[in-house]
Amino acid sequence: MNNTGIHHISSLVGNIHQAYHFYHHILGLKLTLKTVNQEDSSMYHLFFGDDDGRFGTEYTIFDMPNHPNHRNGTNRLERTVFLVKNFEALEFW
Repeated sequence: MNNTGIHHISSLVGNIHQAYHFYHHILGLKLTLKTVNQEDSSMYHLFFGDDDGRFGTEYTIFDMPNHPNHRNGTNRLERTVFLVKNFEALEFW
């Protein structure tokens, strides 16, 4: 396999409305697609990206309100880090 980069990253969220507010209104990601999970049509699947919707900028979330809270262990991501334009953008935090 010859990997040329990351296409997108997905995560599970317990509250799709709070997550949408955070990723769109706080982080400024553009909602590029609102659909449902292909395997479970009761589960929303939101796609976010840059203003142009370019590959490699996509971050998706799945609505899983009944999913157990975070549990430490293996086979999980530790964190997702977003790149910002400049240091001043970090002053918000």
